[in-house]
Amino acid sequence: MKRSVAVVSSVLALAATAAVAQEPKVEIGVMAGWTLSDGVSGDAVQGGDGLLYNSIEPKDSFSYSLNLGFFATPNIEVGGLFSQQKS
Repeated sequence: MKRSVAVVSSVLALAATAAVAQEPKVEIGVMAGWTLSDGVSGDAVQGGDGLLYNSIEPKDSFSYSLNLGFFATPNIEVGGLFSQQKS
């Protein structure tokens, strides 16, 4: 019993070491979901149409985002993010 536990532990340790040794070059992310939006209010501001506005109240709606990053070094990533809410 002790020998089989030692063998399994050794195999797991070697597998973890191999996985860590392979550093990724690119990172890609995708997110989709439902966003609960709260509005904001403040001092009245005159809009381009000549009317005064003192709050913005977006509706709750579907949202998604995409991101892409490239590793410049093992500790530095350079990338971009696109995110949009359909309201």
